[in-house]
Amino acid sequence: MYSYSAINGVLTCADPYILQTIVREHWNWTGSGQYMASDCDAIENADAYHHYTATGLQDVADTLIAALALQAAEEAIVLIKNDGVLPISLPADTNTNIAIIGGWANATTEMLGSYSGIAPYLHSPLYALQQLPHGNVLSSNEFGSPNTWYWNDALAACKAADFIIVADGISNSDKAEEHDRYTIAWPATTLEPINLAASLGIPIIVFQMGGGQLDDIVLLSNPNVSAVLWGWYLGMAGGDALVNIITGEVALAGRLPITQHPANYVNQVAISDMGLRPNATSGNPRRIYKWYDNALRPLQRLLAVKGGATSTATLQLTLDSLARHDEQGNTVLYPGDYGLLLDVPTQAVLNFTLTGSPVVLDQWAATTNLGSMERSATHASTLSWMSPD
Repeated sequence: MYSYSAINGVLTCADPYILQTIVREHWNWTGSGQYMASDCDAIENADAYHHYTATGLQDVADTLIAALALQAAEEAIVLIKNDGVLPISLPADTNTNIAIIGGWANATTEMLGSYSGIAPYLHSPLYALQQLPHGNVLSSNEFGSPNTWYWNDALAACKAADFIIVADGISNSDKAEEHDRYTIAWPATTLEPINLAASLGIPIIVFQMGGGQLDDIVLLSNPNVSAVLWGWYLGMAGGDALVNIITGEVALAGRLPITQHPANYVNQVAISDMGLRPNATSGNPRRIYKWYDNALRPLQRLLAVKGGATSTATLQLTLDSLARHDEQGNTVLYPGDYGLLLDVPTQAVLNFTLTGSPVVLDQWAATTNLGSMERSATHASTLSWMSPD
């Protein structure tokens, strides 16, 4: 992401040295999944505050925007739990009754989160379900109220369903810049109707929406909750993406980018304690996946869509991933002892030693003579691999 600022008098979101020379040419950032994004309003600020000239960016094709929005939403969804109910099957010779309840069931602008532009359309989960050719969608907006009699319509829809979907979570009204939360627990007014719906014995799928963390232990430990998907802020095509995932139209690809902590974690460490490792003096139990071992779900947990499925993953260990950067920005591979820890929690460890002299794998591109960016592998033979095995 490039910022609002100018460096050496050149706006970062219009700087060919940064965008072209460094990112595209020097780092070879040219793959289909590699792109750059501006910070909120940075492009507008180029004209309003930096006095750059408009170049017709509004002419970008709507079809390309729509396709990218859908792809981004599909690839962001993370599977937290699945007992085998996903992907659901919709027979072509009969209608399947699908109930969708919850505060996010018909979410539109909520799907955009914060710092969003003007979307050409907003497809909620309810809208997307209604587009299924063999789905009969039952819905109710009565949810989340402390008055239980408001839940009657929602539970009536659930009782008539073959599948139940609960779309709920947190939004910008719960947390935002200058608006902090004091708990990461699900509200009781949300969990109670979920538990009631789950007790019906009908497969139930929870769409956990919003960018903030929630303690899912109640959902994960409830055998009547069939699946949990974390959908974040999915944007204008969020509903379409969720439906494509649960029906198996698109393979699940999302990875959990954070460690899920239990709700009582906020009481175990002071907000002013920034330490990552355990500290007996302060009582800090440790943070993040590298040290915290009581996570509900750790960073990058991978679950297959079909319950019990297994697959083989190939790990590509490159020299670049072992290297560090010196003060000049050069990528340097240093000799020493290394350890590769596989999976979280650790399932296997590979220890090895690199001997010899430091090697510059990549020399940082200078601002002068921009056409002579070269990747250096000088003296590569001076390092050798030694495995204890």
